[in-house]
Amino acid sequence: MKRSLLLAAAAAIAVVCPQFAGAATPAACKIVSTADAGELLGTPIVSVVTTPSARNSTMCSYRTSSFMQHFTLAIVPFKSPGEAKTEFHAMISSPMNQVAPSQSVSGLGDEAHRLGPAIYVLKRNNIYVFTLVAKDGNGPGALKTIALAKASIARL
Repeated sequence: MKRSLLLAAAAAIAVVCPQFAGAATPAACKIVSTADAGELLGTPIVSVVTTPSARNSTMCSYRTSSFMQHFTLAIVPFKSPGEAKTEFHAMISSPMNQVAPSQSVSGLGDEAHRLGPAIYVLKRNNIYVFTLVAKDGNGPGALKTIALAKASIARL
């Protein structure tokens, strides 16, 4: 339970926390291009920061010139699809992530949910969290984030 709450908090703020990783975790910055992130944000990307974690998890932050406008992709890998699914459901149902009611997103990964500006995607033994921080992150921006998530996950 404690680990689930920690994972939920980490995903909510797009900070990857410790987990039990498998060997085939894709690098976060290779899934979403700088051009795609710039298109999502509607402005050029001025920096891209990769933050690896000790156990194979990665986070990629795409920053603009505005502090309050950026996009982050976090990947949290697990040993097995079953373990990933259990933690995925803990994340999307955690009160710590309930900035908005969970909405199922069809046609994305094995399962996906939108919680406010964050799109949580379960695909095999990984959880992907696409988070848009922008003035329209909960509105039209969320639809753009879903489209980006679908295109990105389809490339895996």
